[in-house]
Amino acid sequence: MGFRRHIMSSPRFAQSNGLAERSVQTIKNMLKKSEDQYNSLLSYRTTPLANGYSPAELLMGRKLRTLLPVAPKTLVPKLPNTRELLKKEDECKFKQKQYYDRRHRARPYSKVETNDRVWVKDQKKQGIIKAETNEPRSYIIETDSGEIRRNRRHFSNLPEKPDTKISQNTFETIPDEIPIYNNEMKDNQTDQSDKSDFYVTRSGRISKPPDKLDL
Repeated sequence: MGFRRHIMSSPRFAQSNGLAERSVQTIKNMLKKSEDQYNSLLSYRTTPLANGYSPAELLMGRKLRTLLPVAPKTLVPKLPNTRELLKKEDECKFKQKQYYDRRHRARPYSKVETNDRVWVKDQKKQGIIKAETNEPRSYIIETDSGEIRRNRRHFSNLPEKPDTKISQNTFETIPDEIPIYNNEMKDNQTDQSDKSDFYVTRSGRISKPPDKLDL
């Protein structure tokens, strides 16, 4: 039997531990609504899962006797086929991932390298990527208050500024929007150039107000 590696979730990223959180919520709701708590737990442990086995079978290799009458031969200990069980679990997780990505329109994040400047969303400050940890999508970020570990979802890349040189040891808080003056628009439009200015957000997206009719 091979050893499994302990994978720790990133700080402030409870979504990666959603299976345990959902299980705790299910047990709490069941205990609040039931009159006999022990019978409720017994029913929960003997109910088959999507893979065809109950939690008791996966833990002890046999079914438990409940208040419902069952044939004695169904209580004979029998270990589940581990290979088929893992295959069903992988197929189920793959389908769940497809449904989640389709519903939330998930897209892969852009790659980050060491010494890249990023914007930490929860702390609202700049940082520099120092290293990538062994945990999935987890990085060590250096900020003005020290080193922190965050998931890839917690930060975004900062656009490089060719006119401004920022040292790695200097951390400055950038505003939400940075105005950019466009000379070509001023030459082509005399009156509307002052009203329609372009802005670049922290994520690098160019934003401009819509054109309106001057009636």
